[in-house]
Amino acid sequence: MKRLLPYFSGFLLIMSSFSCNVRKEHDNREEPEKLFTKTIEFLSESISKIEEMNDSNDVSNLIENVDKGLTAINFSVPPATDYKLSEQENDSIIKLMESFKLKVKQRYQQLSRKETSEADSI
Repeated sequence: MKRLLPYFSGFLLIMSSFSCNVRKEHDNREEPEKLFTKTIEFLSESISKIEEMNDSNDVSNLIENVDKGLTAINFSVPPATDYKLSEQENDSIIKLMESFKLKVKQRYQQLSRKETSEADSI
């Protein structure tokens, strides 16, 4: 029994330090929340701008700006912060991205019909 005590103590020490590290990861949600908030706000603003676009070139510029903006947001936080986002946060971002893509597609279709009808009337 006395021989097992040092091994058991070592095991408990290792397990307690491991559990402290896990707790620190869960407690440090500041950066992932910052990333999530910035991303959601940026995507929401971009979606609202789509209807304001007057031609397909404006929509293309918006897509390029969204790409650059998302890249800038990702680089504004420490590396691998996106891996710390929760499943719900990831799902919310994915849904907004899908909404953005759908709105862009619809706007392109509206503008192409508008541009075609204007060309036909000239």
